[in-house]
Amino acid sequence: MTLNQDDYMNDNSASQPAPPAAPPPARLAIPSHRAIVTWLIISANVIVWLLMEMNGGSDNTDTLIAFGAKVNELINQGEVWRLFTAMFLHIGIIHLAVNQYSLYNVGTVLERFFGSIRFSILYVLAGLCGSLASYWFSPNSISAGASGAIFGLVGALGVFFLLHRKLFGSTANRILVNIAAIAAFNLVLGASIAGIDNMAHVGGLLGGIAVGATLSPRYELTRDLSGVPQIRRRDTLLTWFLVLGFGGALALTTAYAMQANQDSAQTHLTQGEKLYEAHQFGAAIVELQTAMARDPQRPEVYFYLGLAYFDQEHYGDAARAFENTLTLKPDWAAAHYNLALSYANVGRYADARAALQQYVSLPDANRAKAADLLQQIQNR
Repeated sequence: MTLNQDDYMNDNSASQPAPPAAPPPARLAIPSHRAIVTWLIISANVIVWLLMEMNGGSDNTDTLIAFGAKVNELINQGEVWRLFTAMFLHIGIIHLAVNQYSLYNVGTVLERFFGSIRFSILYVLAGLCGSLASYWFSPNSISAGASGAIFGLVGALGVFFLLHRKLFGSTANRILVNIAAIAAFNLVLGASIAGIDNMAHVGGLLGGIAVGATLSPRYELTRDLSGVPQIRRRDTLLTWFLVLGFGGALALTTAYAMQANQDSAQTHLTQGEKLYEAHQFGAAIVELQTAMARDPQRPEVYFYLGLAYFDQEHYGDAARAFENTLTLKPDWAAAHYNLALSYANVGRYADARAALQQYVSLPDANRAKAADLLQQIQNR
């Protein structure tokens, strides 16, 4: 029987052994830890909230201050520990529930990768960054909550998956997109709703990114004695030196912020208001003049300065202070009325009547009180 070339080739290929099948991709386990600290923090937050509820209510200002909320005036007086304790206070059940749910979702994942010690350091430092940002940039608010620390955890989780994109593949990319969307949405939401201390969120997020980049575990591929590949965490002393450096920088920044805040316009204004309410008008004028020098664009400074001058019977100075108030805030009804009083006391009755006309045109004016003053002016 004659074999042609095609028959030969087919016969030859049939005699060749089949190439070995490619081995399935190995699934390597990443070192993991139990989420212990996350649950401890959640428990502490709930316990503190219950204690607050039993001692005046978590939405009561005096209770918040007593339990350690962030209050700039008290921090300026040396109660720096409030930057830490504020992280464990929550205002109302909804605030508590939302933050603990977020902490559970992010914290349990992150602690499994970082381990309890690194996670604890990250949580505290990110929370302190949030409190410091609130102290520096939101001086008027009484602030409390774990939001700054939680934003820090979100930032650190993003850094972790960014560093290990090759290890996690497309999963890392999806998680990074989700983290960016969640952070952006919550920051925009915080900026648009009154009463939310968004600066604490920003500070916590940035602090979490910085600390997360330092503490995030690094991995290397090794083989055990049997030659089986495995992933091992690689630790260096440099990590801990960098963490200590960050802690030192945070302490120095806090000291600088305290020094700046103690001499800020807001601090002098607050002190001036308290002195005025205590009828220490001369001392109040000194504080308010200092506040005016620090920030000449605050209408509240001129308003309280006008009140202090008026109670010292310096009616001309009071009138000028109320004029400056209305230059910056033309619709301040109380400033129009007090300006009319000041004009009347220096004999500028026509100006007093004009100020009263401006006063009664405003929706929150007391027209009966204006009519009484107008009657007194017309009788002179």
